[in-house]
Amino acid sequence: MQNEIIQDIQKLRYINTLYDVAEIGRLLAEIRIKYNMEDSVRQNAAENNMQINTIYLTKSSYSEHIELANQYISILEEKLFISYTGNYLFSNRAINLIYNNTQNFNGNQVLHRSGVYELKVSDVLKVIGYVKDIYETVGGKVDDRFSIALMVLDSIDLALNNKKQDKPVNKLLHLTNDVLSEIAKKAADDERVNPLLSGMSLLVKLTIDFFIKE
Repeated sequence: MQNEIIQDIQKLRYINTLYDVAEIGRLLAEIRIKYNMEDSVRQNAAENNMQINTIYLTKSSYSEHIELANQYISILEEKLFISYTGNYLFSNRAINLIYNNTQNFNGNQVLHRSGVYELKVSDVLKVIGYVKDIYETVGGKVDDRFSIALMVLDSIDLALNNKKQDKPVNKLLHLTNDVLSEIAKKAADDERVNPLLSGMSLLVKLTIDFFIKE
């Protein structure tokens, strides 16, 4: 189902390259029926106090078709993120520490303790760097979640380097924990990845623990 949603998002993005209103209408109708989009659009409009003027495709202009396609993309992305989100919820404590910090971070600052082990700012930055190396090693072909998680990790990287960042939406934060957990597993199984994480296993586990523990 996830791959199907991704394919339909790609179809909707392709619409922006078309100028055949009839073809655009056909694609939108296909997506609308498949996902019962009218109810989703109505719900989004009600939640955001928006006018509902682009649900029905008959006699719609090209710009209205494109606006509707973008609404459908947002709805499907929401479905995709929800379907990917697992049990590794992001800790509010970690969010506040990373994004609401009132003083500058330094590399030796301890973010988290687990037994005798400490996780420092420099450790988290090191884990983020290694995750990016893994992404390059596997050629960016893991899945779409991986690239989404990298966006979140880039945000965390900037925040820990004292560059003001807005907190990513919670769904993306949760997804990042899922991906980090999978990376730890891949490191043990993939001979291309394993050397990159030599000696990093503990830091990855501590970073995940920091992200999920209140």
